[in-house]
Amino acid sequence: MDILEAVAFVDKIVFGRLNYNVKSSEFKYSKEFYNSLASAVVKFCKKNRIACYIKQGTQI
Repeated sequence: MDILEAVAFVDKIVFGRLNYNVKSSEFKYSKEFYNSLASAVVKFCKKNRIACYIKQGTQI
């Protein structure tokens, strides 16, 4: 994922749904979208030795 490679310099990635913006919930499958990407984020973090936090409500 290009976006993960762009932030590979960070010490920690926090991943999950955007709760501060109503627009993010308007997508019909927003929850499924985030859930489908969570395992890729965890894998990327392990590979690059980056701390990873998956927000509550996002399933791996």
